Amino acid sequence: MEPKFGNGDLIFVDPEVPAESGKYVVVRLAGSAEADFKQLIVEGGRHYLKALSPDWPDRITEMDEATQVCGVVVFKGEMV
Repeated sequence: MEPKFGNGDLIFVDPEVPAESGKYVVVRLAGSAEADFKQLIVEGGRHYLKALSPDWPDRITEMDEATQVCGVVVFKGEMV
């Protein structure tokens, strides 16, 4: 069962945890100063990023060598 992330949830990101397939990661996309929150998928030696919103266009994109994983999500907390 996948964790649900809602608007306003808090996530803790650890830059020391290895990024493995299925983990939720924060990445810096090539040519951008902004960070993005995605799920990492590794298949056949290729790395993909999956958007968490099912309505996102191009929900799965292949990572290129310029995309940097900033850290892995290790905890999620909900605002009350």
